[in-house]
This record gives sequence, structure tokens and C-alpha cells, in this order.
Amino acid sequence: MPWWHEVIALVKEELAPGAPAQGPEALLQASDLLARTGRDIAQAQARAEAARRRLLRAHAQLETLTRNAQKDARYGERLVDLARVITHESELIKSFDLHIASLKQLGDNIAVQIRRLQHDADMVAAAQAARRTAQAAPQRKHREPAASEHGFRNQRPEQVIDRLKSVTSRKPKPGAPK
Repeated sequence: MPWWHEVIALVKEELAPGAPAQGPEALLQASDLLARTGRDIAQAQARAEAARRRLLRAHAQLETLTRNAQKDARYGERLVDLARVITHESELIKSFDLHIASLKQLGDNIAVQIRRLQHDADMVAAAQAARRTAQAAPQRKHREPAASEHGFRNQRPEQVIDRLKSVTSRKPKPGAPK
């Protein structure tokens, strides 16, 4: 859907670091599109149900007409009219069902895109908040640790073993679990 790629590009543009924070507006527009799609689905379903009721009525009239064929003077004319109605309503129902299925798929795709956009917007907002926090924090100078603070690095193997022995040979504190 090329139009959706345009929406994504606009949202990314709005959420760029130098851009003003308007991400929620784009998400609201996408949510409105999803709501409008939901309303379209409901309308299509209502029209399909009305067509199904008309089709059932036409079937019932056709059944009544065929049972009383001798009593109806316009039997042939009425039979052709009912056949046209049944054909038309059947095609109408089929087209509504296809339309409803495509709208539902579109709605599902929009919902997935909205969730992705919301996640992206949340991540951008979190990154911007972290950057602002880092900029607001006082800057500390980094000091080089003393040679003894390096742990076991740059020490001879005998010193490492001696240090490990001293750690394991320490006596436990009174009351500490054994």
C-alpha cells in the first residue's frame, strides 16, 4: 500500500530528533482511519444482511409461486421477475462478502501498523528522554583506576593464584550461612 508508506514516512519525519513532537497526532489520524474502516465494515455487513433478507423473501415467494402454479395467471412473468431478483441479490451478497473481507484485512493491517508506529513513537520518546536526562546530568571526569584496582589483569599467574587462595581461605563471619 503506497499510501501507507507515505503515512509512515510522515510519522518518521515528525518524530525526527529536530522535528517538533507531533507523533501522537499522526497516530490519531491513523486511529481515525481504523475507526472509519470499522464503520465501513459495519455498514457493509448491514447492507449484506438486508440483501440476505431480500433473497430469503424472494426464495419464499418463488416456493409459494411454484406450489400454486395453476392459480396464478401471470406465472411466467412472475417467475422471471423472481429469478432476476434472486440472481441480483445473490451477486450483491457475494460482492458485499468480498468487500467485507477486504475491509477486515485492511483494518487488521492498519491495526498492525498503528501498533508498530506506537512502538516506534514510544522508543523515540524514550530515547529523547534519555538524551535529555544525560545532557542534564552533571558531567564527571573519568579517572584511571590504580594498578591494584584492575583486578587480575596484568598480574603474574602466581599472584592470581595467591589472591584466589586468600579469598577462599577467609574465615566466615559469625552467624553467616556456611
